[in-house]
Amino acid sequence: MSSDNCRENFSNCPTNSTLPPYRTPLQTGVFKLFDDSEMVVEAVREASWWLPNGGMTVRVDSGNVVNDINYIRISKKIADVAEWPQYFVLYADGNVRLKPQHPSGKPDVC
Repeated sequence: MSSDNCRENFSNCPTNSTLPPYRTPLQTGVFKLFDDSEMVVEAVREASWWLPNGGMTVRVDSGNVVNDINYIRISKKIADVAEWPQYFVLYADGNVRLKPQHPSGKPDVC
């Protein structure tokens, strides 16, 4: 049985070889926008990205605004297990990655 690490795969995305990858002068990393111990919303800013014009501006409710975000990801806790797998990722170019959440006691799915 083969395994899948559930990572995004951009191998079929077109690239523009005349433009260098966008490089942000801002702090890179993961910015937690919301966490109620059941659901976590995070904004991610990469050091370089394939889109040349920066990223999204995001916030949850009246929280802090974070600029130049490459993607946001949402994770949800599985009942009775200390796991918060991602199930939704929204990229700055409008693409979405959805992943069904596995039930408690079952292996992760991709």
